[in-house]
Amino acid sequence: MDDQWQPLPYSMHGWNQDSPVFAELIEKVKPKTIIEVGVWMGASLCNMLDMAKDAKAYAVDTWLGSLEFWTNGAGTFDRNLMLNRGYPRCYDQFYSNIIHRGHVDRVEPIPLPSDIAAEVLCFRGIKADLIYVDASHEYERVKRDFESYLPLLSDCGAIFGDDTSWPGVAQFVHEIKAEVRGDKWIFKP
Repeated sequence: MDDQWQPLPYSMHGWNQDSPVFAELIEKVKPKTIIEVGVWMGASLCNMLDMAKDAKAYAVDTWLGSLEFWTNGAGTFDRNLMLNRGYPRCYDQFYSNIIHRGHVDRVEPIPLPSDIAAEVLCFRGIKADLIYVDASHEYERVKRDFESYLPLLSDCGAIFGDDTSWPGVAQFVHEIKAEVRGDKWIFKP
C-alpha cells in the first residue's frame, strides 16, 4: 500500500447484494476462485467472500462507471463517481471497503475493461468456480461479457448475473435460456 494513501471511511452500497442466490450458489459450488465483473463498491463481492471463507476473488471493473453513471443516473448517491478534477476516484472507496471488511488479501483488483480483463485472466490460466456478471445493462455488452468469461468457468462452476429487469439483460438472458430468480440469472453449462 502507498505510504501516503489512507483508506477512506467505510461506505458500502450497491444493488441486490443480499439475494439468496449468492448463498445458494456458494453452498452448491463451494468456490475456491470467484470472478466478479462489475464490482463497483464491492458489496456483492464482500458478501460472497464472507460466505466462501477460502475463496480468492478477482474484481474486474474500470471504476469509471457504466453508461447510466454518466447519463440518467449521474449525480445520484448510488452512482457517485467521486469525481476529482473530472476523473472518477471511486476505486479508492472500493479498495477502502475491502480493507474494512477484511478481504484485501483475498481480492485482486483488475482495473481494466471487462473484455481485456478476461483476456488477461485467460493468459494467466485463471479458471473460476463462480463468475458474477454485473458490469453493463446493454444487450451487446452483457453478451460480450458472458462470451468473454464463459471460457474461464471451471467444469463444475456457474456463471450468474444481475439486472434482469433491464431490457438488454432480459433479452440476453432469454436467449441463453438462463434460469431467472427475481433480478438474478443463473447459467450452468
